[in-house]
Amino acid sequence: MQKKFKYNEVLSELINRFPFCFSQNPRQVVPLGTNTLSEISRVLGIEGEQLEPYRLALKDYKRSSAYLTALALGKKRRTLWGEKFPAHITPLDREQARSELQRRGVWSETLEHIYRSKIGHFVQLEKNSPSSRTHRERFRRWIERLQAAGFTEDDIRRIQSEGIQTDDLEETRRLLDSI
Repeated sequence: MQKKFKYNEVLSELINRFPFCFSQNPRQVVPLGTNTLSEISRVLGIEGEQLEPYRLALKDYKRSSAYLTALALGKKRRTLWGEKFPAHITPLDREQARSELQRRGVWSETLEHIYRSKIGHFVQLEKNSPSSRTHRERFRRWIERLQAAGFTEDDIRRIQSEGIQTDDLEETRRLLDSI
């Protein structure tokens, strides 16, 4: 029980000091930058044994369902001050977070829909799995729909590389032309 109390105490301190990075509200949780512990060490002026409670608190925080959901849905990593962190979340990180949430039984159909709409055609699925076949079919229909609307192969490559994610073809054309 002492460890849990210490975790809550350390997490409360982190939330108070860095409110744009840490949150107890599941909807406001964001993935942390990859150097968060070293930044905490630098800002608070602590190291060694004094840093251990923060390391354990970060470890538990990153295992929470809210954190894994933010990771799986591809929210941007943040620094202690809430600025976007340059390192992106890899598709493998997203898939691992999703798998863990499914294992825990907290992954819903709504989360799956959001996950699939955000990861779109960039995800690599196992060959011949039901989700892979469904994904390939959706991807094929998406390409056909774009071609039928007059988008060229070059346009489609640009849409993919820029990550344009809209079902509205006019909006897609407008976004593509603005790039």
